Amino acid sequence: MEEWDIKTILLAYDGSEEAEKAAHLAWEVAARRDARVVVLSAFRPGSAIQSDIDVVGRRVIEARERAEAMVEELARMGVEGEADVAQGPAAGAILNAAAFCGADLIVMGGRKRNPFAKLLSRSTSKRVLRQATTPVLVAR
Repeated sequence: MEEWDIKTILLAYDGSEEAEKAAHLAWEVAARRDARVVVLSAFRPGSAIQSDIDVVGRRVIEARERAEAMVEELARMGVEGEADVAQGPAAGAILNAAAFCGADLIVMGGRKRNPFAKLLSRSTSKRVLRQATTPVLVAR
């Protein structure tokens, strides 16, 4: 069997506890495979009432800062990374970014839910898992 060559990892990162776990997994894989990590922080612009330029601008800045902070942390641990920001629903942003950067692996966190909530769930990780053409690793 041929070894899977992982050179680019897309890390979906929102600063949550689950995203921190995903970041650790992305770091482990990247360190072992000498891969780079693209840290994606996606955001929704908000409702029409909130969609003024100042609100969107603040969300872009916050997302960029979050992604860049993780890139700096990865660099301290010896892994090359770059920050990326996307606007829109998270699942679509993750899938588009993975295609754009040529990701060999998507790493993301998965929310812990009770069994009833799981039945009703339309989580980002489920959407990405269903639609991705790239392998996906979900941290829990």
